[in-house]
Amino acid sequence: MAADVEAVAELRAVVLRADLERCDREGTLVRLNVLQGSPARRLYERHGFTGEAEDPVDVFMVREPTSTVHDS
Repeated sequence: MAADVEAVAELRAVVLRADLERCDREGTLVRLNVLQGSPARRLYERHGFTGEAEDPVDVFMVREPTSTVHDS
């Protein structure tokens, strides 16, 4: 069961990384919201998201495009 949870978490990270690389190439700002107390917040922070605002339910996060990804 723990291996399944880890596999799902890694899949989410892979998908997020691919989407963010595309956004970087296109120069797109990304915004999202995550529930207060959700462990997903750490995932987003590891991928460059920062807190923009909070309310009693959600944390609103933003990620600026980076210039570290280039088309081959």
